[in-house]
Amino acid sequence: MAQHYENLPTGARSSQEDLPQFAAFFSTYLLNSFELVQDPGKRLYYYPEDHCLCPMCSWLVDAPNLVTRKVTTSDKARAQKMKMRAVSRLLNNPQIDLLWIASLENDQELRECVCLVTYGYDLLDRMKGVANGPSVLALWRGFAWTAQGSPKKNFMLTADKIMNAQSVILAAKVSNKNM
Repeated sequence: MAQHYENLPTGARSSQEDLPQFAAFFSTYLLNSFELVQDPGKRLYYYPEDHCLCPMCSWLVDAPNLVTRKVTTSDKARAQKMKMRAVSRLLNNPQIDLLWIASLENDQELRECVCLVTYGYDLLDRMKGVANGPSVLALWRGFAWTAQGSPKKNFMLTADKIMNAQSVILAAKVSNKNM
C-alpha cells in the first residue's frame, strides 16, 4: 500500500501515519468478503442491451479471480458468538445472562443494534489485522439488509449509528430488572 499510496483514490486514502491500520483493515475486508479462485476459467459475455448470444454478438472473457464468499451456517453461528461477546463487552459484564442477550434477537431494533455494535468491535479488531471471515458478512446483513434479504437502499454505515446502537442496548439493560 505504501508503494501505491498515490494511486489510491483520494477519497479513500488514509493519512500516511494511519497507513498500517488502513492496510490491515483493507486486507481483512478482502479476506472476509472474497475467495481467490486460482483458475476461474472463462464466462460468456455479450452486450446486455442486445440479448443476443450468437458468435458475432458474444464472446468468452476471463471470469473474475475474486468471488464473494458465501455465508454458511457455521459463519452464522460464529456471528452469534461474536454478538454475545460484544454485548458482554459493552455492558462490561462477562457474567451477563446469556438468555437475556439471546432475547434481544426477538426484537428487530435490538437485533440490528446488537449487529451494529458487534460490527463496530470487529472494525476495531480489523485495524489490527484480525479477520473473522464471512461471519462478519452475517453481521453486516443483520443491519444493512432488509428482513426480506436484500440490501437496504442507500444504506451508509456511520459511527453515529454504532454509538446510537450502543445507547439502545444500554437502555435495554437498564429497563431489564433480571440482570
